[in-house]
Amino acid sequence: PAAVSGITGIIKMIHALDEGLLPGTLHVDAPTPHVDWDSGAVRVLTETTPWPAVDRPRRAGVSSFGVSGTNVHLILEQAPGDGDSGGDGRRDDGRDDNR
Repeated sequence: PAAVSGITGIIKMIHALDEGLLPGTLHVDAPTPHVDWDSGAVRVLTETTPWPAVDRPRRAGVSSFGVSGTNVHLILEQAPGDGDSGGDGRRDDGRDDNR
């Protein structure tokens, strides 16, 4: 079960990188009032949010913490040529992105 959870997190972020949408955090209705959220640039996403394209690839961190003490942390980066290029919907690998 712990491995499946970790793989699910990776798949979820791969889709987020590809689609340009940040998924909302599960099981959170509102951020904790014990943190001063206005003083920093970090926030809890309570709903799916657009992830704008900028002049660099999108990057995301994924962490998975297993009950047995096995922890995994990785950084994913958007594939070159992927994303909001405004192209014809064709990917570099020839697959059609117009679903």
